[in-house]
Amino acid sequence: MTQRDLLDQLDLDLLTTENAPSLDLELDVIQIIKQCERNSGLGRDRFLDRINLCLRDTGQKVTKIQLNKWLSPSQDNCVPAWVMPAICWALQSIEPMTAMLNPLGFKPADMRADLLRQKAELDVSNKMRQKESRDIERALQQMMIRGR
Repeated sequence: MTQRDLLDQLDLDLLTTENAPSLDLELDVIQIIKQCERNSGLGRDRFLDRINLCLRDTGQKVTKIQLNKWLSPSQDNCVPAWVMPAICWALQSIEPMTAMLNPLGFKPADMRADLLRQKAELDVSNKMRQKESRDIERALQQMMIRGR
């Protein structure tokens, strides 16, 4: 069994499992956004300004009332998906997105992480090819020894 076979058997993709994961994360996401807001030191007004700066070309604008409702656990509102990237940018944190992907077994990855993954896959592939090349070379040597 090759290393690739072992990796292929590690099918841990929660998107394809029969049992749906628990996705009741509204309060978790709100809590993480509020924690990131506290850690940022921006304050609600500056946080809101940064959200709207990020949304300037979309035609969307978030009001303080909307933001307060979205971040209030007692309200029957949730943070809309269209504003989540702006919130992450405003807070300079991907923790809110991470919280949303976590139940599915995923994490957001930046370009560096993707390049590292690609390099690791190429390294594994190269090692497998090198082994195949050595095996072929040994087989050729055995044929040459027998042919004498």
